[in-house]
Amino acid sequence: MRPRKDADSSEGEPKDTLRNIGETKEFAISIVTFDLLEAMNLTSGEYDATVNEWSLARITPEPCQLVRPTRVKESPVSFECKFYQILDFSAAPTSSSLVIGQIVTIHVDDAHLREGHLDRNSLDLVGRMGSIRYTRTTTRVDLARPAVK
Repeated sequence: MRPRKDADSSEGEPKDTLRNIGETKEFAISIVTFDLLEAMNLTSGEYDATVNEWSLARITPEPCQLVRPTRVKESPVSFECKFYQILDFSAAPTSSSLVIGQIVTIHVDDAHLREGHLDRNSLDLVGRMGSIRYTRTTTRVDLARPAVK
């Protein structure tokens, strides 16, 4: 892992997630629903690497099929990924990184499938807006694209 500093750590050290991805070259992404929001937030603390965040957040680690890291069993959608690249937006301690990976398999809870497709309306997803602000995806808008000749 590069010696760069990560914006998510007040000590200027890479957070466990970024460090682990750099070391293992594999990762899992578990989609956050509104029901998992508090647990997800608990795992964002600046804990010592010896703290078991799974126990702290009361979530269940589930083995992946094709990568070594575990995924969140309670998450309705998870992706297993192989590392491709980390883009650092700046060398400054307040900067951020973008992790890019190849999805090698996807897990979807059958409760969220309708006729073989993901039922997006059955998911109450949460997205991070930045800092401490999050948004829910429960309000959706359909907007047809303009016809271009």
